[in-house]
Amino acid sequence: MGEEATAARLKPLARAGWTVLHDCALPTGDANVDHLLVSPGGVVIVLDSKKWSARWPLQVESGRLMHDNRDVTRRLNGIRHEARTVARVHGCPVIPLVSMDGAPLVDGELVLDGIRIVPADRTVPVLRSLARRHRAVGEHPGQRAAHLFPRK
Repeated sequence: MGEEATAARLKPLARAGWTVLHDCALPTGDANVDHLLVSPGGVVIVLDSKKWSARWPLQVESGRLMHDNRDVTRRLNGIRHEARTVARVHGCPVIPLVSMDGAPLVDGELVLDGIRIVPADRTVPVLRSLARRHRAVGEHPGQRAAHLFPRK
C-alpha cells in the first residue's frame, strides 16, 4: 500500500547515485521488501511503505504502536524480518525505516524498537540524513543488491 507513491518520491535518490530497488523478493518465503536502498556511501536501508487512514493519529504509547486506540505494533514484524534477512544476506548492518502516508504521526516522527517511522513527505530528507550519518564497512553493497534481491 503506497509503494508506487513512495517509488515516485525516491526517484531523486536514484539520480543522485543511490541504488534504489523496488518490490524485492527475499531469498526464502513469500515476503518481499517494498524498497531496498543503498546510499552512494554504502548505507543499506530497508524502506517499508504504509498507507493508513488519516482519520486517526499514530503514536507510541507504553512501548506499543497505536493507531487511534488500536494496537498495531505487530504490523512492524514484517520490516523487522526483512531488515534482519537483508542484513544476513548482505553481511552488513541494515537500517529499517517506515514511510507513513495518511495517518498523522504524533510528535511528527516515531521510533519503536529501533524502527523509525516518518511521514511520507519527509522520507527522502530522512534517507539523505541517514546516509550522511552512517558509512558502510567493507565492500560497497550496492553492486550486489540487484543480484541478491530480484524483483518479485
